[in-house]
Amino acid sequence: MERAARILGSHWFHRRFTLTPEGRYVTATELADWARGPYDQLHKNLLLRSKDTGTVPRVVLLASARHGEGATTTAVLLAASLATTHRCLLMELNFRRPGIALALGLDGNPGLSALVRNGNSHMSGNVERVVQRTRVENLFALPNAIDGTQRALPEIDAVETVLREVRESFDYVVIDAAPVLGYPDTALFAPLADAVVLVVAADSTPVETSLEARRQIERAQAHIVGAVLTRQRRFVPEVLARHLGSTEG
Repeated sequence: MERAARILGSHWFHRRFTLTPEGRYVTATELADWARGPYDQLHKNLLLRSKDTGTVPRVVLLASARHGEGATTTAVLLAASLATTHRCLLMELNFRRPGIALALGLDGNPGLSALVRNGNSHMSGNVERVVQRTRVENLFALPNAIDGTQRALPEIDAVETVLREVRESFDYVVIDAAPVLGYPDTALFAPLADAVVLVVAADSTPVETSLEARRQIERAQAHIVGAVLTRQRRFVPEVLARHLGSTEG
């Protein structure tokens, strides 16, 4: 049974009828143009940042300092924007309050948590079996559908193996991670990503809280490229190019 999609069913997305090659009409879900524009710009800013390293960041990890600051919504919208022109995977590395399955209306597939349990990520075809299609064309998901009681972190080698496999199948991988502060998760996994973006709620996140989250990511020697501001008039990113703490406009 198809579940209600909390984010895909929101005003950020619209639905239209499309005719398949077999002659059937189906409902296509697409990111609304007004929502897509800023996330396309976010992608462009990431590409500009790649000039510093000489490589395009294909695995992008998003995390907030605390719970409830919009990291999951930001990850979904960025992934949907990338999926308009590229094959994109939305991967959940949140072992605290996973929300990708609910956001996308996916089923109870055990997902990543089962894939990497006890380091068991090496079985042939394992990753392909747990990746799910979404209602958005070219957007796939690897949620972490745990029940809230199995919060032990997997071995980093298991996660790294999964990332190595999905890199071969997708143009981009967007990772929705746990909050930086209070948990070791994001500092542990962030160095596996090509780029890290901190999600900051413009109306509620204290500056020092954001700066401490940035320091923890930097101490993990991950490549943090900037921040996305949420909780504005519209849930869109305003700034990526400047680092937190900059006073420039």
